[in-house]
Amino acid sequence: MKTWRTVDAFCVGFLLLLSALASLAPHRVPQWWLLVLANLAAAAMIDVSRRLAVRSRQRHWQLVFGSFPLLLFIWLWAEIGMLQQILFSGWFDQVLIDFEHAVIGVHLCVWVERFVSVPVTEWMMCGYFGYLPAIPLVAIVLFYAVRPAAMDEFLFAMALAYGICFLVFIIFPVKGPNYAFADLYTRDLTGYVFRWLTRLMEDYAHFPGGCFPSPHSAAGTVMLFMSYKYHRRTFWCILPVIGTFYLATVYGRYHYVSDTIAGVIVGLAVGWLTPKIEAWWKGVTAAGRRAGNYESCPPYGG
Repeated sequence: MKTWRTVDAFCVGFLLLLSALASLAPHRVPQWWLLVLANLAAAAMIDVSRRLAVRSRQRHWQLVFGSFPLLLFIWLWAEIGMLQQILFSGWFDQVLIDFEHAVIGVHLCVWVERFVSVPVTEWMMCGYFGYLPAIPLVAIVLFYAVRPAAMDEFLFAMALAYGICFLVFIIFPVKGPNYAFADLYTRDLTGYVFRWLTRLMEDYAHFPGGCFPSPHSAAGTVMLFMSYKYHRRTFWCILPVIGTFYLATVYGRYHYVSDTIAGVIVGLAVGWLTPKIEAWWKGVTAAGRRAGNYESCPPYGG
């Protein structure tokens, strides 16, 4: 652990937390013990990937092994779909629906149907899909154009944002407007290439729930925050994509307005907290090395 980055320690801790939650409510998680074993295997892979990153002398392998948490985020997203009902058997959509209707006066996800067209849908879905490749893009740019430690900070910020959102999913499960307003929609969202890609995402990666706060909006805000901090050119490149993405979450019926706003707030809070937690963890690991008289390898990349 003395060479673990903040993101490594956080991901291992989060995996153990989810394992504990699953084991405490086995009647709500089918084959919960398989999930726990998978989490333990993932935690071991974090340690292995970190060791390989530290020992590698080639930068591209340092990047590959060091960015392992990006793959872990995919597993955590799938896992949280199985865990979001361990505390409550129902959904809290009506709370958000009533709140937004009282504030806005309409169901915005339904109201925006008046703007639905093939060009608008393709534009929105381009932003929604573009969020995915933007994540590794920012990590690669920070690794090569800034320094590996900047990528590490970015990965931790992403993990923290996802972790906060995932825990709220369990405390306040929301099914989402695509399901809650299914009987109110009168127009299908049709498009071309990007609509086809987002349909694939809906078919293979989406599930009821996972809405409040929007983890995608939180991650998009983290990408903007970290790229603005370290690499302004990347910030200006991804700003139109993330800006479109925010709109697409509502237009595409993936999130309520409350989800998106809450996700942005989470992302901003994480951007503020990340350097403080990073500094604390560096102090902890430095103290551990001194106490154990441990001579650590230099961080990968020098």
